[in-house]
Amino acid sequence: MAKFNYMLYFLFYYCATTLIMNITMIGAKNFEEVGGIEVHIKEISKRLVDRGHRVNTIVNNMGRKTSHEVIDGINVYRVPYIHSRYTTKLSMLPSLLWKARKLETDIYHAHDVVGGFGSALFLNAKPLIYTAHGIGYVRSDWTPPIRLSLWTMEQIIFRKVDKLLTVDYQSKEILKRIRDDVQVIHNGVDLDRFKEKKDVPNEFNPDKLRVIFAGRLIPTKGAHLLIDSFNESNAELYIIGKGPEEEKLKKMIAKKDNVKFIGYVNDIVPYFQHADIFVLPSIYEGLPISLLEAMASSNACIATDIADISQRFKNGEELILVEPGNVDELSRALGDLINDEKKRRMLARNAKDKMKKDYDWDSIVDLIEGIYKETLNKAKKLSYRG
Repeated sequence: MAKFNYMLYFLFYYCATTLIMNITMIGAKNFEEVGGIEVHIKEISKRLVDRGHRVNTIVNNMGRKTSHEVIDGINVYRVPYIHSRYTTKLSMLPSLLWKARKLETDIYHAHDVVGGFGSALFLNAKPLIYTAHGIGYVRSDWTPPIRLSLWTMEQIIFRKVDKLLTVDYQSKEILKRIRDDVQVIHNGVDLDRFKEKKDVPNEFNPDKLRVIFAGRLIPTKGAHLLIDSFNESNAELYIIGKGPEEEKLKKMIAKKDNVKFIGYVNDIVPYFQHADIFVLPSIYEGLPISLLEAMASSNACIATDIADISQRFKNGEELILVEPGNVDELSRALGDLINDEKKRRMLARNAKDKMKKDYDWDSIVDLIEGIYKETLNKAKKLSYRG
């Protein structure tokens, strides 16, 4: 009998570690977005497909008639929604859950609060992994009722999922109060994406140094602080992104000749490739993909001194750190870097070397694939014991 049990255990282990997995990703708004969650899901999904796994993701339809298409080998399913800052993901949740239950799936991997909450409650027949891309209820740009709703949903997610991941150590420290098995799997960067040099964007002034901000236009990202701090006559600042702060920022920019608003772009690569300096002025932040992409593009970078950034990069060697919210310090750092070409080159070279060494997506997918197999193996052993 003991020998038979051992053989069964070996069979379960073999299946969990060698067979092709069916994985359903939940959390992207759509595959046309360039936000951090969308990039994260795309990059790991493409590489999982390359390794022979079947990957599904469920997104909103953005008015498209096609409910299913294959992009980079990923099965993309589109469901209806109502567009609003607060209701987009909530409105697509019933259709999302209905579609998810119909798909052949071995493991679910959720990446956003609403999708994770729905999955934790209604997709519990299969193992569920959740990646926290920040923690919603600690964000100061949400109203108190929204933060309370996020807190309620996140408490359920954090306690019910089979495996809890986060992309930054700051979130891990908060999550450790709830459970002690939180694992950090940080964002990566696709270095191949930046190898082919693209044309200079039409918006860029060829006669001035180019400083860029690229991110969501929300208060915690700090674009308003960067605009306030920018007073350099021999450089121009370009604001790239979209979000609820857009009109407010445009009014600020209208008062400055050396700041330009670009807005949302489909392809961020040429903007990074032809920029000289990238600035991340966030008040609250984990480890954003935009910073990694700027480093991969050989930009000299300025970022706020936030735990995840300061723990990973050497101040003065790989980037320049400034105090969050300190406009004067940010202005001085910009002035120093704009007027010191040798320092810009040194920072850019060291940052790119760091990306090559530690932030390649393939090594990150090695870790994620291992977590999937470990989680499936654990679930099968529990099922066998039951």
